[in-house]
Amino acid sequence: MKNNGFALRKSGVKEGFYYIDFEGEYQPEKIKKTTGISVEKILQIFSESNGVYSESLDVYYFDSEDAGSEAIKALVKLLKKSEHVRQVELTESEIEYIRRALINEDSNVIFTKGKIRESIFDKLNR
Repeated sequence: MKNNGFALRKSGVKEGFYYIDFEGEYQPEKIKKTTGISVEKILQIFSESNGVYSESLDVYYFDSEDAGSEAIKALVKLLKKSEHVRQVELTESEIEYIRRALINEDSNVIFTKGKIRESIFDKLNR
């Protein structure tokens, strides 16, 4: 299962168990650095979803896919409120500019007003 960078993975070390990683990180402290979600909140969610800590491997294990999935759902709700995600409003002409840029990515040719390009950069650099 993959969800906004979170993935539920089957353990290769502990048979029948699953763990959560976020973009390759599975330790709460490292997940915090990447997502902005506090370690305390991550640990609370893991605990509420029946996560069991393995001190020797420094990872939280879940005994079912459902338990791990529930933890991911709770984390994703917080992620959307964290610094990891931001919203930018674009006009139709700005969206069209980006669409053309993606379509013509390898050609280096986009014919449009420089004002639109500047407007997009201004919004993204806020």
